[in-house]
Amino acid sequence: TRKTDIVARYGGEEFIAIVQYNTIDEIVKYTARIKNIVKNYTFKYNDIRIDITFSSGVSFRDDSSDLNACIKKADELLYKAKNSGRDKVIFENNTLL
Repeated sequence: TRKTDIVARYGGEEFIAIVQYNTIDEIVKYTARIKNIVKNYTFKYNDIRIDITFSSGVSFRDDSSDLNACIKKADELLYKAKNSGRDKVIFENNTLL
C-alpha cells in the first residue's frame, strides 16, 4: 500500500484499510491486487502450509454519514461475503470480486 494508506488489525483475524482513490475502478483494482497477493502467498506455520481465503467488505466514505457508519457498512458486507461462501469481496455498490 502507499504511505498515505492506513492498514491495521481490527480484531481477531480482521484488518481494516483506509485508502483514498479517485474512482471506484481504482479501489476495485487495489482490492483485487491485495486479494491476489494474499491468496498466492504461501503461509506456513512449523513447516505446515496454511491455505487461507480472502473475504472483504468495501464501503465508501462519501456514501456514509460518518466514519463509524462507513466501518459498520464494511463490516456488514464482510459478513455477507463470509456467509455467502467466503473468498470474495463485496463492494457497497454491489461489485463482486
